[in-house]
Amino acid sequence: MTRITRSLLSATLLAFAALPACTDAGTDSTTQASTSGRAQIAVVVTGDASSSLDLVFTDSVTGAVATSQHLDIAADGSVSATVELPEGDYGLELTAIAADGITVTASGSTDVAIAAEATINLSATLDAEGGGGLETDINLPPTIAGIDVHVIHDLSAGVQALGDATLTASVTDGDGDALTFFWSGLTIDGSIEGSGSLAIDNDAVVRAQLAGQLDLNAGAHFVVVAQDDAGGAAVAEVTLGSNGTCLLCGAADVRIVAGAGIGIEDVGERLEACLQAHVACAASCDALVVAEGGDASASAQCNASCGAELADCAYQ
Repeated sequence: MTRITRSLLSATLLAFAALPACTDAGTDSTTQASTSGRAQIAVVVTGDASSSLDLVFTDSVTGAVATSQHLDIAADGSVSATVELPEGDYGLELTAIAADGITVTASGSTDVAIAAEATINLSATLDAEGGGGLETDINLPPTIAGIDVHVIHDLSAGVQALGDATLTASVTDGDGDALTFFWSGLTIDGSIEGSGSLAIDNDAVVRAQLAGQLDLNAGAHFVVVAQDDAGGAAVAEVTLGSNGTCLLCGAADVRIVAGAGIGIEDVGERLEACLQAHVACAASCDALVVAEGGDASASAQCNASCGAELADCAYQ
């Protein structure tokens, strides 16, 4: 596994400091109707003439405006948004506007289908530098089907002689994209990049337990982020309960909170802030790739930073 070093993209997450901090699970958000879906939108506007972006979704059947947002464009030309809409077909119009608030520097439109209880990623490049034009790409983020939890059962040799517990994520990607995994949790410093399986170091857990740093009643909490090479992410949380003596020996609770098969969930404000920051980070990566002329290595490194930040944020 490769430990992730914090990058300058941490500034993207800091932009969400006004939102509730990633410190409490939170259950005070309202679960939306099950017929709703979600579009996570990352837009890059080329050129220096644009200051803001108007985003408008229009119902393709009725012609009525379903939702609209006026968004400021970041210094790198990126802008992001998450839109929740009832299942259906929509027209999406993007309009870049100059600093005077009047002059249109570029505009374009595309069709978007929203499915119930599902999430899509939409990446767009609006060419204000070249005189207009819109390029879009739809990505289906990964789906976490479940987490296979192997806890410790044999206590005959004593707690300090136990082996590792393991968590293994079962993940698919609807587009067939390559997947990268990021883990965070108890005894992990920040987040680590690795495979779909995590071995939990029981020795480290025992040392922390004997030092009085752990509460057996609270359980051991872990987060996995599965991210495709387009920056789409799925998130699951796992809590291993205690049997009163061993922290990694009790029952497991698995909660899948984000991904292609998850639309509107009662994730709480804390995790929602992390997910919103991840979309903004992905938009910054798109802007970097445009600036670097489509450099695939720059894209991979940038997206890895976003995935690591999401895993770290979701755990804290």
